[in-house]
Amino acid sequence: MRLKLLLAVFLISPFFMRPVLAQSLPYIKSASAGNYFGDSTVTPSESDVYNASLVIAQSLKTKMGSEPVRAVIMLTNAGYPAKTVEAVKSVFGANTQIFGAATGSAKYQPLSIDFFPPPLSKHLSLTAIGGSAITSITQADDGAQYGYGGDDAKITAGTKAMALKLTPNPNKKNLLLLTGPGHWDNNVAILAGVKQAWGDPLPSYIKVIGMGSADGYAASIVNGIAKGGTVNAILLSGDFNIASRGVGEGFGGDPVLVTKNLLNQIKTELNGNADILFYVPGHPQEQTGYTGINPAVMYQNMRQTVIDVFGNVSLVGHHASSETGQKLTNSPAEAVKYTFYAVGIKAGIGPTNPPDPTVTLSPTPTLGAKPGDANGDGKADGLDYVIWLINYNKTVASGVSSGDFNKNGIVDGLDYVIWLNNYNK
Repeated sequence: MRLKLLLAVFLISPFFMRPVLAQSLPYIKSASAGNYFGDSTVTPSESDVYNASLVIAQSLKTKMGSEPVRAVIMLTNAGYPAKTVEAVKSVFGANTQIFGAATGSAKYQPLSIDFFPPPLSKHLSLTAIGGSAITSITQADDGAQYGYGGDDAKITAGTKAMALKLTPNPNKKNLLLLTGPGHWDNNVAILAGVKQAWGDPLPSYIKVIGMGSADGYAASIVNGIAKGGTVNAILLSGDFNIASRGVGEGFGGDPVLVTKNLLNQIKTELNGNADILFYVPGHPQEQTGYTGINPAVMYQNMRQTVIDVFGNVSLVGHHASSETGQKLTNSPAEAVKYTFYAVGIKAGIGPTNPPDPTVTLSPTPTLGAKPGDANGDGKADGLDYVIWLINYNKTVASGVSSGDFNKNGIVDGLDYVIWLNNYNK
């Protein structure tokens, strides 16, 4: 009997041990929410901002449960950022790390997973971050070297000094979030400073994304203090996998389809849903062929696409993309206005090898195929658009099957117009 009892304990003990082992795996817990104040004619008061911030912070605390909050990211264009900081600290504690951006114009609006406000509106978004997979969160600023229309050499020197204060871990994954007034040509100077400090090209274990840009009319939230004319860098390092995707200047496509395509690629690379999604769609309402669409409808459709791909993901979003546009596309200085970029992180162990974006193509279409039909299925639809997007700005020899619908050897905007004119017809 005693032998049987010992044997039974030996056999079932692994089942009791499994939950303990699972708890030791790295994880990320995060929550985000926002508050829409109204269009640009609305002027929130200090008490309006404080009360809204308090409600959001309390909802995040409830969602986080017993998980310690490592940091809070705040993005706002509603004004009175100090009142938001005050509310966050009253909920999460006086020593809470708070960083982000406070833009000074209603046309540069933050996004939250519960609402994507259209341009010319005022919005506040907060995201709480915790979990063992994020091993360190550090931040440094450029010492207010930016300024409105500032000197590029001065900006580069400031952001280089900023980056040298931070230490990416080559044995971990690292995400550098740049916030502040970077916009137009000064993005080149901002990223140049980071590259001078960390290497050009940047090491493969580092990804960069910028948000919160609003020309010079913006402030970074540095250690809970709003600093105008300042670029702030927040470095997240840890045991997480990371994937990024984006398209460059004047990508021209339907922002909803672009969102779906890029996020699906991120999901494939992460092998599942992101724990946190950093999302900056540029100025989608100004894309070629889409200026006539109601932005309110466009932004809500983009939000629904995010949910379709990732569910109710914790989202750090801002419609005005920033520094990363230059890194990603090597495009002209003003291209950042039209750069669509997203980064997803997911708790995990070890490196991931990002797959090359691929589309399974049907046999090469015949000469009589429908214009805009890249995969030869007899119609011009979203699948053909994806093929065009992947080959955009490339020289190709395979003609229509690569999205070169006018067969001039390059996949460009003219081919997109052909696809658009035949879409769903």
